[in-house]
Amino acid sequence: MDETLATFLKQETPIETLQRTSHRFVPDFPTATVPESPAEFKLESQYFFKNKDIYINKHNRYAAYPKHSHDFMELNYIYSGECTEIIDGQKVHLKQHDILLIDIGSEHS
Repeated sequence: MDETLATFLKQETPIETLQRTSHRFVPDFPTATVPESPAEFKLESQYFFKNKDIYINKHNRYAAYPKHSHDFMELNYIYSGECTEIIDGQKVHLKQHDILLIDIGSEHS
């Protein structure tokens, strides 16, 4: 395991601290992409792909991500630990080193 990457990924971000202490989801994307009552929302590619074809980020821990969809494919790699995704109503349990490809328009949380 690359220790530099492990240190980076396991370091708690300010959003993760808020999520861990409040037990609530804290958005890490522009709120302009979310409607006033966000039971479900669509993340728009314009916020992620400005001048690039691939967007890579660390997903924040400690809170469930709300149900959403988007107009781009999503690839998840579980570096360590585990999580449960709900994709189009179906639960998928992921563990360390699993890869998940989510299709355009699929609702997931």
